[in-house]
Amino acid sequence: MYKDKGFIFCNEDGSNINLASFSKRFGEFIKESNLKHIRLHDLRHTDATMMLPIKSTCQSCIRETRAFKRVNNTRPI
Repeated sequence: MYKDKGFIFCNEDGSNINLASFSKRFGEFIKESNLKHIRLHDLRHTDATMMLPIKSTCQSCIRETRAFKRVNNTRPI
């Protein structure tokens, strides 16, 4: 029986997904789709980088919402 626990991605019963399993399945999906190799974790940084040009988004806001330890992790190289 499904019980909403507030997760965006979850198992059929609403419980959280095992990160290792999810990451493995993501890698399989990328390979099966003939896409360029990317780790699931890389999407976290891609998301933050894409937010930088948005004028209403400050670097410290990105850092806080992505749980980066330093603002430098959100600055373009």
